[in-house]
Amino acid sequence: MKRAILINSLLILLLLPAAASAKTDTLALSVTPPLMNINLSKKQEVATSIRVINNNSRPITVYIEVVDFRDQGDGQIEFLDDEAIKDDPGAKNMYLSRWITLTKSELVLEPFRGEEVPFVISVPEEANPGGHYAALLIGTKPPDEPIEGSSIKISSKISSLILARVAGEINEKGMIREFSPHERLSGGKENAFSVRFENLGNIHLRPQGVIKVYDMFGKAKGGTIEFNANKDFGNVLPGGDREWRDLAWRDDDFFLFNRYKAELSLSFGEETRQTDTMYVYFWAVNWKWLAISISILVAFLLLLLAVVKVYVRQSVKNLQREMGVGRAPFKRTVRKRVAAKTGTVDLRKKK
Repeated sequence: MKRAILINSLLILLLLPAAASAKTDTLALSVTPPLMNINLSKKQEVATSIRVINNNSRPITVYIEVVDFRDQGDGQIEFLDDEAIKDDPGAKNMYLSRWITLTKSELVLEPFRGEEVPFVISVPEEANPGGHYAALLIGTKPPDEPIEGSSIKISSKISSLILARVAGEINEKGMIREFSPHERLSGGKENAFSVRFENLGNIHLRPQGVIKVYDMFGKAKGGTIEFNANKDFGNVLPGGDREWRDLAWRDDDFFLFNRYKAELSLSFGEETRQTDTMYVYFWAVNWKWLAISISILVAFLLLLLAVVKVYVRQSVKNLQREMGVGRAPFKRTVRKRVAAKTGTVDLRKKK
């Protein structure tokens, strides 16, 4: 029956060292190295090995098998055994597992001891140039033991992954598919970014770079965010894409009210180093500072209004004093003074 092992891309595409150790059937095993990068040529033969370690207090028997793996898309990896690829006419030239010969497929490990597992990679003359990928799976159950269902979890085994690069017409091509902030309007000093990179070539790529953030005046803010800086892990397989999330950024400026530009610059490729760049904009506001600022502005405007009112009242009073208001109503006093200057008579007064 066809067997496929599906695991989350955070374990394989990132290829974390955690894949080198696991508890298998309540047993603790580890393998080194967890990841091997090998450069190969056609008709070449390479002898190498991995080391399996028993971290238990009693002897155990482990079984080793070789399977190929490929990107399945949408953050998933598919491991294929012989049953899954036996009908592929190009299997000999395409699948790395067909080139690997194990010297040992079964080991008895003493407590807290390790043992080497030698194997040989024989590259055929017709091998396809580019990337080829296989894994040595180590578990406590024989590979041919019947399994219920069509898939098993990778947690039942540990693995050492092999990323092989066969010389020839290598196509190193990739691009930033997405670069976005988690919040377009950040209500605090922190934000984070997500990056999705797609591999369009025929060899695995490890994009690396930095994210820099600038405010509206062109000043760098929050320092430099390193992207995928690990030298061994973080590969993206041919035809696949990989997303990195929660790339944290922080600006400790208390007076935070700004439109920011984030710049992502990635480099990838070994034969020809390439660079891809993308920009994204977002706002960040310190609501506490904004509330304080608005409160101060409102208080200032109210104070200014009160001062203006007091000034106007005082000016009116001064004008009234100059015109003699206080001994008589304002309008009557004005008429009286006008009549005295012009020699006219105030008819209203006679009436």
